[in-house]
Amino acid sequence: MGSGQTIILGVVQGLTEFLPVSSSGHLVILQHLFKGFNQAGISFDILIHLATLFSVVIYFNKKIKRILFERNFKYVFLIIVATIPAAVIGVLFKDQIEAVFTNVKLVSFSLIFTGVLLFLSDKISYTYKSDNDITILDAVIIGIFQAVSITPGVSRSGSTITAAIFRKINREAATEFSFILSIPAIVGAVILSIDDFQKVPSNQVIPYIAGFFAAFITGLISLKMLTVIIKSKNLKYFAFYCWAVAILTFFIL
Repeated sequence: MGSGQTIILGVVQGLTEFLPVSSSGHLVILQHLFKGFNQAGISFDILIHLATLFSVVIYFNKKIKRILFERNFKYVFLIIVATIPAAVIGVLFKDQIEAVFTNVKLVSFSLIFTGVLLFLSDKISYTYKSDNDITILDAVIIGIFQAVSITPGVSRSGSTITAAIFRKINREAATEFSFILSIPAIVGAVILSIDDFQKVPSNQVIPYIAGFFAAFITGLISLKMLTVIIKSKNLKYFAFYCWAVAILTFFIL
């Protein structure tokens, strides 16, 4: 694969990782369309997810500093609790997860599921919990939704934010919790894929780096877009988009 392909994939990753339309689903579709695309395991997918992790750390740096410097152990504990379901699934079913990253039909059905979640979340008008009111049960439920989002086509941001909204957590707190929750999830995925990174050919290093920076820059842009969209309760429009992509993918690819 060339730098042109990796830059396109990086831009798509940066935009769709935070907009609730499933970055992994879009990557599967595009990689299916690109002639001759191949990667060691899912090393490139993980690398550009790592790029968007850096976007999260920079964008939410004030929130992260407050958590660390004020020693908000409760918030850290809730993040750990919410991380456990995805961590267990990732470790136990690593090979099966990699296999479904080539299943385009599964992506179609998963996008429909994502659309349903987004559409229903806009129906929730009364949310009263701040980040200080999040409970262990809230964290467990959000974590289960994150575990489900390992499936390509199920949006991680969309599913975790909507799960939080369903639990009456206000949209700003839901967004912050969702994206800070992505930090250990992505770090864990990188650790599990270390063997894949060692198999990357030397002539693919530059294309990988190009994709990384494309994902990082567009990730920062889409984070700003999403925070505005979440507050305006317009997630249903992304539901329509997910359904349209699902139908096109199912019948065309």
